[in-house]
Amino acid sequence: MIAVGLVVFLAVVVCAASAATPPAVPMVFAEGDSYTIGSTIGAAFKTQILTALRNDTFYNTIMLPYYRTPKGAALYESMFANAKSSFPQYVDELQGMADAIGITLEELVLWNFRFDWELLFWNDTLPTPACSDVYLNLQGSTSLMAHNEDNDPYLMDLGYFVHARVTGASGAAVEEFTHYCYPGILCGDAYGFNSNGVVMTQNALFPSDVNLETWAIPRNFLSRAIAGQTLDGILAILNHFPCTSGFSLNVGRLSDMTVLNVEVSPDGIWTTPINGYDYHFNMYLHHNFSEYADIGSIHHLERIKQLPVPTCSKDILGILGDTADPQYPIFRNGAPPDNTVTLGTVLYDLNQKMMYVFRGNPSQNDPMMAFSLTI
Repeated sequence: MIAVGLVVFLAVVVCAASAATPPAVPMVFAEGDSYTIGSTIGAAFKTQILTALRNDTFYNTIMLPYYRTPKGAALYESMFANAKSSFPQYVDELQGMADAIGITLEELVLWNFRFDWELLFWNDTLPTPACSDVYLNLQGSTSLMAHNEDNDPYLMDLGYFVHARVTGASGAAVEEFTHYCYPGILCGDAYGFNSNGVVMTQNALFPSDVNLETWAIPRNFLSRAIAGQTLDGILAILNHFPCTSGFSLNVGRLSDMTVLNVEVSPDGIWTTPINGYDYHFNMYLHHNFSEYADIGSIHHLERIKQLPVPTCSKDILGILGDTADPQYPIFRNGAPPDNTVTLGTVLYDLNQKMMYVFRGNPSQNDPMMAFSLTI
């Protein structure tokens, strides 16, 4: 019944959009055990997933050749064993997805190690497509979180939403969430919300000291583990399981308007409460950890300090739509020397319990989709 309600709500919003509004991002409703969740996603988005696997330069020219070496194969097996021992259900999800697509489990697991392995081969010529976040949390009156989802231009029309209701042996739901997902990647590493009244986004971080050859959980498996959790559950998981690499988690709780930034690194996490105005890009701002420099984030940080403090959602969308920096604008268009585009923007209004999704510059366009956050 929940899924049907979401379909009706989305149909009303999308049909009400103007002719100039881009088409809504596709969405699938998946219900069942982990394997069934994965197979449902794979069947619905086989074309998008295969397109991504065929077109990703790093995966095809660096990851696959390295995987075929003894050292690369050993690294894969070690990371896979760590992921499977802690989260076998997410291996089942990937198995279901792989079977529905018609590829091997190994191909899809390796694809989900992409971010971790990129840090092994880091150099200044590698693209660093990543994201930007702005928060305005004035407890009681205004509680807003907004996020630019930035990535490689070829991914512009390949992402999708998944509304998943994961059931246990008894048939009762053990997780329920709606997330924007990259093709073939486990849910949780972009943005979404869940039935526990939690909303979240992620920024990539680029730690230079990674845990790929020790016992740690690959980033995308850790992101999937927190997708359907309570805020306390998220923090417990991140404190308990070391991460192979790192990321910045921006998380809000509807019940009390708590907003946190959690910087995850290979040596632990650093949690910062957000009260008032703040922002985050693709660099450690609160936790002193060695990292590779991301020039886009350096430019974004310099630019945002020049902008007025926002007081409302329009101001926040204006920041995320800013194009004043001629080389690395906050709203990214892929023009050299930048190599990244903003795939979309999401705005959470925690007071109104709504999520709005924009395609194109959010300061110039109406949202193309809207979701009620009350699952």
